Amino acid sequence: MKVFISYNSENEDFAELVKMKLKEKGIQVWIAAHGIRAGKEWRQEIDKGLREYDVVVVLLNKISTKSPYVTYEWAFALGIGKTIIPVLTEECEIHPRLEAVQYIDFQGKIKPWEKLIATIKEDNTANDTIKVGDLTVE
Repeated sequence: MKVFISYNSENEDFAELVKMKLKEKGIQVWIAAHGIRAGKEWRQEIDKGLREYDVVVVLLNKISTKSPYVTYEWAFALGIGKTIIPVLTEECEIHPRLEAVQYIDFQGKIKPWEKLIATIKEDNTANDTIKVGDLTVE
């Protein structure tokens, strides 16, 4: 299972924490700070990451919800049929299209890590395709 984390630079420390928590559970993570190699065109690398990863976790705060790059990432992902899991890190205005997607609230002192991990794993197993010879089972 592979997760793309969409965030703004103001939330980079929390994005790194999310990455660490997910990797502890065996989940592969793409994050811009590590997913784009020097010399590569960053827009193409982001598009590639969005296409190759199964789920997009969007970290929502007052700055990220106004970021054209974060908006592009989740909108592009929705357009290509990816599952979006919004993670609310502070109270903010959410885009009407993204507002319709249930978020996980990470504003309290106790963070619901297990809920996030379970949601990612549930989505991944729901979309698994098993191929046996010429037979495909979904």
